[in-house]
Amino acid sequence: MMQVQQPRPPSQVSAANPSLFLVKSILLIVVLVLSLLLAFPSAFIGGLLWLRTITLRDAREWMRGTTAAAIFGLIVYGLWIWLADPLPGLWNALTFDLAHHLWTAFEHTGALLWAFNLWLAPACGVLYVALTPRREDQRRGSGQPKQMPQADYEREENEQTTQALVQFEGMLATKPLAASLEGVASSSVAAVSPALSSLVVPGAQPSYEALGSYIQGELDSWVFGGELCVPPDWLELHGIVIGEPKFGKTWTLLRLAVIARLYGYRVIYLDMKGSRKTAALFLAAMSMLKVRRMKIYPLEAYDGFRGTPKSLFNRLMEQIDPRTHPFYKGGVGSSLLSLAVNAPVGMPKNSYELLERLNYDWLKAAYSTDAQAMREIEALVPHIDGLQLVMAGFFRGIAGGLDGQWAYEDVDAAYIGIDSIAHKEEAALMGRYLLDDAADFATARKPADERVLLIIDEFGGLRSKNATSLYEKIRESGMAVYASGQSYQTLGDERDSLLAASSIKILHRTGNPKPILEYAGERERYTYTRMVGDAETESDEEMFHPLANQVAHRMVPMMRPQKELAVLVEDVQQLELGQVAVISGGKGGFAQVYPLAIPHHLTETAARFIATAPKFKPLPPPTLPPPAPKPLKKKIAASNNTNKNSNTNNKPKQKAAAAPGQNPTPPPTTVSRKQSLPQNAGKQPAAQSPQQQPVTPQATTPPATANAQPPDDDDVIDFFN
Repeated sequence: MMQVQQPRPPSQVSAANPSLFLVKSILLIVVLVLSLLLAFPSAFIGGLLWLRTITLRDAREWMRGTTAAAIFGLIVYGLWIWLADPLPGLWNALTFDLAHHLWTAFEHTGALLWAFNLWLAPACGVLYVALTPRREDQRRGSGQPKQMPQADYEREENEQTTQALVQFEGMLATKPLAASLEGVASSSVAAVSPALSSLVVPGAQPSYEALGSYIQGELDSWVFGGELCVPPDWLELHGIVIGEPKFGKTWTLLRLAVIARLYGYRVIYLDMKGSRKTAALFLAAMSMLKVRRMKIYPLEAYDGFRGTPKSLFNRLMEQIDPRTHPFYKGGVGSSLLSLAVNAPVGMPKNSYELLERLNYDWLKAAYSTDAQAMREIEALVPHIDGLQLVMAGFFRGIAGGLDGQWAYEDVDAAYIGIDSIAHKEEAALMGRYLLDDAADFATARKPADERVLLIIDEFGGLRSKNATSLYEKIRESGMAVYASGQSYQTLGDERDSLLAASSIKILHRTGNPKPILEYAGERERYTYTRMVGDAETESDEEMFHPLANQVAHRMVPMMRPQKELAVLVEDVQQLELGQVAVISGGKGGFAQVYPLAIPHHLTETAARFIATAPKFKPLPPPTLPPPAPKPLKKKIAASNNTNKNSNTNNKPKQKAAAAPGQNPTPPPTTVSRKQSLPQNAGKQPAAQSPQQQPVTPQATTPPATANAQPPDDDDVIDFFN
């Protein structure tokens, strides 16, 4: 069974170590009092450094410089004491003036002591920062978690789990979960407060949902109460999520889905790897948000034949791979598909109807009154069978996956998992089909004021060639797309265009983040270098002469400005589990993503449901009607009687030549046993065999339908009548 990271009870979220917290508090008070008495200017400067450190988000670089200054000041301070030893004289003067009440001299000596201790100002700032006690809830924001006993917490969690389980039955019509809810009292469900939600993170503002706790960086406008929040207007922009496996990329995508749903978005999760674990987590999260209109593919097939004939034509053209079928991708395929989709009888409703239309006889009958269409059909005759096989291979490979009863406009949340192992060849084609259908839904089928979030996990599996144009079209229609991949290279051939179109970039640990980090810009930083020898007294030849042949030279330190990435490559390469680097608008920052607080019982139930629920059954293929036998004419019947009489008298006369001026009688044609005839149609007495019944091509016998049985409507569905 899947393992899900569970949150600790709120009563356990406190200081990391109470004893350490107390020791730091006492030491801070002692250091603060001593510094105020013995080095007041140093204490003041150290306080300013401490204030700057806690307010500046990029604290690492600032602390490096402050620590270096503190070390330098301590070294100078120690050397001065060691060489000049001024402290004993100052202490003696202070005590003498204080004992004899010489206040003027005491003030003068104290000012000298404070001036001497100015070398300790950076060290005071470092000590203040190190000794400042901070609780865990202070790092995550100003919100205080609710305190409750352990028993009450477990009871509340069970009630929330029960409430979430009840949502399954209304969300999925494939299989009710009544068996998993046996023994659950209805009173416990009614007692749950509607305000409870285990997906709400303490400390976040009501109008903004938190992605995680903010660590540091330049995204100050996104930080509320110590948390990195995603404002609703920023979620309307496209984004990208990159990260190696097992470092929290899926958790980040699920949290984005939850945030979007809390903002009122319609959420579509297109998973190109078809993970059951991801499907179970998505189902559990949406159930806790009380999403009632939800579908999961492949538990229920998708209806891929919605929209206008033009949009259906565009989706079908995506199924023709130009690398394997360049001829059909051109004018031949587009002309034939246009005839099939824009037929006078209307659009096809499923894949069987579409494949039936890719037939010469059907097209000729449908366009019998259109002279131009008939000329096109005659020109396409050599290519109809080839294109029909291309389409038939795709639709047979997905086994009715696009012949369902629901589409994007019928749900509030949907998970579509495409198994790239079972459908290795068709996974990319079907993914592009669904992506084009999402673009059509965003531009033509959804309300103009509705917002949609489309998450595409493993975007490179689509092998898309028009992602940039789709991004531009659906952005104006209120649909945002978050694409994800395991690395920069796995985004596919359009990765550069994809990065340029994405306003928000979220990176987990990845091996080559530099192409993405360039979008955060560069900053000017000072770097230290060392030069061997003295550049003022030595020539270039002496400076670059082998060191073994030179006399001892001193090391000359130098400091110069240099452009560096705002978000360093090594910082992203060393991110821990759940930590992300967020880049937007030329700025970067770091955060710790909150995992969803989903109860363990709910995830187990969702995983069991995904694993055991039956998948959809493809529509039964259409059956061709049995061919009816041709009726026999009376003249032929009379000639048969004459032939029988002549056979009884003289059989060799059957081969006599015909009289002059008469047409020769055609040879009798026998009906084979393998011919398809209706049941009980045209039965003859048992004494006569089928081979003894001559039938000419021009004459057939009317079928005897008195005993014929019609096919059962439940077993056979004829889509063509």
